[in-house]
Amino acid sequence: MQYEVESSIKVLASEGAFSVPDRQGRNKWDGPWWHKAILCEIGEADKIPRSAVEQASRQLNQGAWPKFVIKEQDVPHNEDDKAKWTVVTVSWASSI
Repeated sequence: MQYEVESSIKVLASEGAFSVPDRQGRNKWDGPWWHKAILCEIGEADKIPRSAVEQASRQLNQGAWPKFVIKEQDVPHNEDDKAKWTVVTVSWASSI
């Protein structure tokens, strides 16, 4: 288990772990958000590097679509906002 904790810390400490342009921050099972969540769940949140907290905060404040998309009107419409949003499971989103 210690190896996994150290591995997660290494991922989170990497520069640009939460960068928006390559969308690596949104990988569901191996992205930085997953590593942060798992460290919290196993009681190791204090080992999350401060730089990761700062990167995540910056991404949420500047580079993420702020709405949870439930209805079509929740979807971003201009190009800058679309760049902040990742289409995942909503079938009508493919027409955007």
